[in-house]
Amino acid sequence: MNIVSFAVIRANSSYNAILGRTTLNSFGMVISTPHICTKFPTSSGVVTIRGDVR
Repeated sequence: MNIVSFAVIRANSSYNAILGRTTLNSFGMVISTPHICTKFPTSSGVVTIRGDVR
């Protein structure tokens, strides 16, 4: 298990979160830009997060 520190800021942005490559790699995340989704492993299975084009 890896511990990742996050900075929470108040800002106008079109993004909910901005994660760098190091963080994505430490979570074992796989990004699919054409499908607008990301997947990563957890203890209870693979989690899929889907984006919204709107």
